[in-house]
Amino acid sequence: MKNKIYVMLSFMILCMLITGCTDNTTGDAPQAGLPADTPQTAVLDEEPPEPGDTSGPGSRRTPEERKATPVDVDLTVLSTTLLSAEMNNIYSNGEDFVGKKIRVKGTYDYMTYEGLDIQYHYILTQQGDACCQEGFEIIRNGDYVFPDDYPKLGTPIEVDGVFGIYQDDEYLYYYLAIDDIFILG
Repeated sequence: MKNKIYVMLSFMILCMLITGCTDNTTGDAPQAGLPADTPQTAVLDEEPPEPGDTSGPGSRRTPEERKATPVDVDLTVLSTTLLSAEMNNIYSNGEDFVGKKIRVKGTYDYMTYEGLDIQYHYILTQQGDACCQEGFEIIRNGDYVFPDDYPKLGTPIEVDGVFGIYQDDEYLYYYLAIDDIFILG
């Protein structure tokens, strides 16, 4: 039980450290280097996608197809208060959600660990008081290259993902395995 609480608190602190309570209106993300063994794909258009666009780094499905896809937990329909409570429920009881499909909307964020040259991608949700954010690490299924196949930092997105847990050393980390990212307007 202590380990669950430690993991949950660590993840929440990580999310707060990533975003803080600052005004980041530029949307500019630092350009991170890619490891030499990263698979390369074609570079997409330089222009950011239009809201609801189904080309580029966003979803390949239409908004209607996305909404028609069933999920086990739909966080997009909750108020900010209920969203915060359900996120805490997921963090506290992660084992109960493994393998469940979760739909969530928020903003895209990422973190690069310079020493390892690895990028971690996140979807962050806003709490009701607009101070702090919670979210999930997102891991895309398929051959995607960062930064070409990802939205710009701070882009409003929605994802459907299968909830999972992985262990790195002694710590557990929660994530959503996703097929695509839908750019919101």
